[in-house]
Amino acid sequence: MSSSSLKPARIASLDQFRGYTVAGMFLVNFLGGFTNCPQVLKHSHNYLSYADTIMPHFLFAVGFAFRLTFGRRISTAGVGAAYRKVVTRFLGLMLVAIAVYGSGRAAESWEELQHIGVWGALYSPMKREWFQTLMHIALTAIWITPVIRSSAGVRIAYLFGSAALHVLLSHSFNFEWCSTSPNVIDGGPIGVLTWSIPALLGTLTCDAVAGAEGRPNLFKMFAWSIVVMGIGWLMTCGTRLYDVTETQIAEREQDAKMQKLLTDEINGRIAPLKKELGEVGKTIAGLRAQLDGMVLAVEQVTDPEEREKLNQELKAALAKDSELRDKIDVIKEEFQAYRDGTEVFISKQLEIKAKLAGINAKLNGSKTVDKVVDEKQRAKLTAQKEALIKEDAVAAAGLEELKANPQDPNATQVRVFRDPKLAIDPVFPSQARIDALKARFDEQGWRAIVAEPPFVYPPHTTPGVGKRSVMLREWNYWMVSQRQGTLSYTVIAGGMSIFLYAIFYIACDIWGLRLGLFTTFGTNALFAYALHPLTGGAVKAFMPRDVATWYMWLGFAVFMLFTWLFVRVLEKNNIYIKL
Repeated sequence: MSSSSLKPARIASLDQFRGYTVAGMFLVNFLGGFTNCPQVLKHSHNYLSYADTIMPHFLFAVGFAFRLTFGRRISTAGVGAAYRKVVTRFLGLMLVAIAVYGSGRAAESWEELQHIGVWGALYSPMKREWFQTLMHIALTAIWITPVIRSSAGVRIAYLFGSAALHVLLSHSFNFEWCSTSPNVIDGGPIGVLTWSIPALLGTLTCDAVAGAEGRPNLFKMFAWSIVVMGIGWLMTCGTRLYDVTETQIAEREQDAKMQKLLTDEINGRIAPLKKELGEVGKTIAGLRAQLDGMVLAVEQVTDPEEREKLNQELKAALAKDSELRDKIDVIKEEFQAYRDGTEVFISKQLEIKAKLAGINAKLNGSKTVDKVVDEKQRAKLTAQKEALIKEDAVAAAGLEELKANPQDPNATQVRVFRDPKLAIDPVFPSQARIDALKARFDEQGWRAIVAEPPFVYPPHTTPGVGKRSVMLREWNYWMVSQRQGTLSYTVIAGGMSIFLYAIFYIACDIWGLRLGLFTTFGTNALFAYALHPLTGGAVKAFMPRDVATWYMWLGFAVFMLFTWLFVRVLEKNNIYIKL
């Protein structure tokens, strides 16, 4: 169906649903930084918490409203004007995002800014600070604009294409890039590809609601939401390929200690250079002040020789400043190269251990009679096992040598201290991982391959592991991660959005229920969102991170009241901030 055939009447459930998502953002954004905040209200990177569901819900509402209003705009203004309005609107939202989120100071001095250049200054905000909710809304809307008027089949194909492209780019570079400093927040610049999934699901739901004769088929909406959530959950089962064993926990703890020693050594080498750099900066500032004074003071006669002397001192100081910055960069590059280079030994050991697990499973027999190993096969497997143990010993010796001599220029160019939480093969698992999972399946059955459902933290058998995700399983593409904007995450959350919206439709459009808070926030969402960091900051000024639980909830109530009052005043005066 074409978007122009959608009904023009305002849909109450959409405003209420959008208001709910805004209120949900306020809840998790305000409480998330406090020590006593429940885990389910905090964003996580390895399972789906309540906090992680909010942003996909909002993107769902954006897609729904975009599909609905674009058809109306075309009917009143024409196709060309409608597209120009859309592009202008969302480009404006991108500028608002930059203004709202800002970024830290790129450099502390003019010399440092010249040293890092344009890309160095923009790298962090373009990777992290700017790419939060508002920026993703704008980019996602622009991304789906080419198909917003298309048939359901075209939009579904576009959804699958966006998902496939995200997988390929994550495999190529994006997964590890997102997980290196500075870490991205909501999937980074490439996150638009998966954020388009809940948005496009919103357009399809819009068709079902606004294009229906009478009430939409709610049974079908609920059924499709369960199907979509099921597909997303099946994707998360791939994360079981990356489970961390008891032995790996000890190895990671040892590696973490070695990393800290190396980091301390690097910081120790950089600290005196930074101190010297600070002194040089003061000298440069003083020389410039003298030169400026010689120009500005009219009554002062400029001595050419003195001025030339000062200029020469300034040039020397600037050269020293540049030299020190280059030295610091070299040290950082050595450290980064040492950590992030080839992973030959690590991947080799991973492969060996997986093969050993498979051989041990066969040697120990199986639950099924047809898999019992005969003596001839047992001898062959034992020989293979002994060869693998020798190979593993060689790899282990190589690693120990590198750890003992991390800066030996003659050492093999293999870097040991890769971030232990990141899988080497995060998107497409190695055959060794698959073999290891098969071996665990033979021993444990379905428990070895079934992932946790949403809102359930990944368990572990080791006492004391707690909620340190690095100790539960290596980070990979198939886990639910808002930071990465992984495919499984947006698919599950997109299915939840359909389910929850159907409930809102029943409550609001059939039963006629309304909640004033949701109405206020839902009809002035942009202003409410831009305002909440200001009101939240004002309240949090009186709230240390470790406040008592009752005080934390009281502070939240005060914050919500202040925010609602501001937005309510605009609503009563029929003022709505939109682009």
